[in-house]
Amino acid sequence: MEDNNQNPFRPFRSSDKQQTSQPQQKVSDSNKDNPTSHIPKKDIFLMSFFGVLAAGIIILLLLLVTGVLTGYVSFDIDLPEFPGEEEVILEETPVIPIEENVTETVVEEVVEEEEEVLPCDEDISLELDDGYRYGLKVITLKLAGEYSAQISIGGKSGFIDVSSTETINGLDITLIDASESDQTAIIQVAC
Repeated sequence: MEDNNQNPFRPFRSSDKQQTSQPQQKVSDSNKDNPTSHIPKKDIFLMSFFGVLAAGIIILLLLLVTGVLTGYVSFDIDLPEFPGEEEVILEETPVIPIEENVTETVVEEVVEEEEEVLPCDEDISLELDDGYRYGLKVITLKLAGEYSAQISIGGKSGFIDVSSTETINGLDITLIDASESDQTAIIQVAC
């Protein structure tokens, strides 16, 4: 029993070791000033590791909270819908401005349209499948030969010989020249 009174209580030692243990060695004077000298290095390492880990987690949480508050981080989580659960859709109420008594004066401007001057008895050069707008109608060269051409006006076609005049869809067309090699024709529209 005397032996137990001399040894301080150590909670991690078993009672068998206390009885067989050697008397404690005296702590040197240099260790009295350092309170961590009796803590094993393994415990110091674990405490510092968990301290750094906790500090990192706290910093990450602070960054997350700051990001959410400033709007840089948002959480769009699609949760599953359960049967019988109705989705609530919030509708924005349109804002109708209050109109004050305002009198408006409407001024109508009369714009006179100039009539389009159509080229009468002037040479018009046509290329194969290119349309030429003549008033409300489009004149198109469909086929070109050395002595004749097929001309389409507003969907109606006709063959014209060189130096001949044909009426196609209400227009009198005279074929002046046609070239099979260039796929062009020169016509005149009579007024």
